[in-house]
Amino acid sequence: MTKSEKESTSVFPTITDEVSIDELPHNTSESFYLDNFTFALSSVLGNAEDKALLNDEDLEVINTFDHLSEAGRKLYVRLFQRKYRWLPMSKLKYPGIAADLSFALQELLSAGFLIGEQNLHDLTVVLGLLPAPDLRILAKDVRLADTGQPKSRLVECIVQHCSTQRSVFGRSMHSVVFKKAKRLLGSCCLLKEEPRVTLLRMLLLFSLTDITLEDEDAGLKVLFSLLMANMQKIVYPSYTISRSVKALRDRDSLIRLQKLLFSAAELMGHLQRHEFEPALQDYLMAKREFDNYYKDEDVVRYDESLPVWVREFTPNSLYTKLLYLGVEVLQKMRNYAAAVIQLEELLGQTAYCITSRGRWWERLSLNIDQHLKQPAKALCVITSGLLDPHVRTGHKLGLYLRAVKICSSPKNKSLKNRLEDVPAVLCQEPPSRVFHGKLFPKSTTAAKTSFYAPDFAENEGLCGVEDLALMHYEQLGYTDGVHGEGATMTTVLSLIFWDIVFMDGIMDTFWSPFQSQPLDLRWDNFYLNRKKEIDRRLEELSNWSDEVLCEKVENCWTAHVGETCVLTSWDLFKSVDHVKSLVTCIGGSVLAKILEKILKDHRHCRGGMPDLMVWNRKDKTFKFAEVKGPGDRLSHKQMLWLDFLLSVGVDAEVCHVQAVGARQLKRVNSSDTKT
Repeated sequence: MTKSEKESTSVFPTITDEVSIDELPHNTSESFYLDNFTFALSSVLGNAEDKALLNDEDLEVINTFDHLSEAGRKLYVRLFQRKYRWLPMSKLKYPGIAADLSFALQELLSAGFLIGEQNLHDLTVVLGLLPAPDLRILAKDVRLADTGQPKSRLVECIVQHCSTQRSVFGRSMHSVVFKKAKRLLGSCCLLKEEPRVTLLRMLLLFSLTDITLEDEDAGLKVLFSLLMANMQKIVYPSYTISRSVKALRDRDSLIRLQKLLFSAAELMGHLQRHEFEPALQDYLMAKREFDNYYKDEDVVRYDESLPVWVREFTPNSLYTKLLYLGVEVLQKMRNYAAAVIQLEELLGQTAYCITSRGRWWERLSLNIDQHLKQPAKALCVITSGLLDPHVRTGHKLGLYLRAVKICSSPKNKSLKNRLEDVPAVLCQEPPSRVFHGKLFPKSTTAAKTSFYAPDFAENEGLCGVEDLALMHYEQLGYTDGVHGEGATMTTVLSLIFWDIVFMDGIMDTFWSPFQSQPLDLRWDNFYLNRKKEIDRRLEELSNWSDEVLCEKVENCWTAHVGETCVLTSWDLFKSVDHVKSLVTCIGGSVLAKILEKILKDHRHCRGGMPDLMVWNRKDKTFKFAEVKGPGDRLSHKQMLWLDFLLSVGVDAEVCHVQAVGARQLKRVNSSDTKT
């Protein structure tokens, strides 16, 4: 069958670049999973640039899948979405597909989408698949003393026993136990690797803008998004999809991206399990395999021609993130000299992950100062970091405070005057107040700090430190309050700037029908691409009356409530009237100053906003409050946000919650009442 014949007979619908969420099937049965899978594949096949990244072998896999029976396709999709491992066939139950799955399973085996138990040669895997009762029978057969151990431990003991013992006939116990275990297990299956990788590659193309470093099975999570949208449990905003560039210039880039995702996921897995030596080997192996591309001038030149937010989806951007994972591995192994070399290499380029440069500079200065004991060199690094235009907010303050620490240390008397050469980053000390509460004893060190609700609270029981502070602020006359941190102001921002956030006419900011934000939102380009519209709206906002402001907020809320937007937390406020009462207290002029800061640098300003927003709708007073429980300190971003709010005339403070005993609390509350 020729390529053109394969395409003409395909059951996949033709889907153009302009994909609408309304084109998704709206069934209510087992076919959900297959329909969504088919939609993703057909979207890739319908995009000429994506399809050009596939070869004949890829298309053959799709064609073979296309010609399976409906039951075979449905079953494969369900197995495809499960954790990748061997599965006992007797345990597979999908009554919505067929009461008896044997025909569908046999079809998938024959078509090369599954492999059977004859390909399973790992004793540990076989033992792990056995039910606990069968495993104990096997343990008794090999005369293990303790057969009542947990299953994982029992598997280890059997494998260890087999490696050291032989049967009475001199045969290896490994082969004897392996045969018995496979007999007990029965038929089992595993997705064949080649077609699985091909289909994962298709989903990777479909969900390119959603990939993360943890995404080993890149693309699988988009099937969940499709399912939720299909069931109308997630509603995405309306916008126009527009693509003018290719993040992946050729098929080799696609293959490399997929391999990098596998490598990164494996490395992160070892890190999370504190397996540092295997993690180091993953990092070194990745360097050997991919470093040439990282330094290939043609590759870098092509990537630099892309919009900076699209460049994030290139293999070299992902490789840059993997290299920083390598820094973490080296630091865990206390090889700080090698970590410094890797950080210097990362900072030596400006093509990839430029928004991470602040973190890299901070880490480099810390390693050189604290671990390599070279404070003078650390000061030079700090100065370079502070002059880097990509270093912002908290990282900038962190670098300066480290310089202050170095120059004020008694060990570094010769460096005392060097602080004058370091660009200063200053912020004012915020006002503070203290509330008291009775602390609930922690069961573990990792448990969240909780307090008993105060006597004046309506509800008894336990509460978090922020909720306790809200209750105290209510006693001070603030009738309304929310604990939203940055979500409070970004929700207000979205209700005033929704049409500009999702506006048409900016190429390559919407690539998929499943986006909750434009792709450039966390880049300087978000503001620069919409400068005229944003500046005009900010000026209008500064002059809006309370009535106009409330009308704008209510209109947007009514039109879009429930739609998934990364800026908006619909559940944070009780109703639109709750939001309106807040914005009228703040006023358009002050709102414009706060929202301008977020709009111009969302990535670095979304964090650090004070925990609480409290207000009194009657007298139109409001306050931002950063809450700190016992032992907590302000982060650098929090310091800068408080400094900014105070600089524009906003009432902002730090609220310290101190834990006291019951008797002392009674005296404190009594004293507060008299005051």
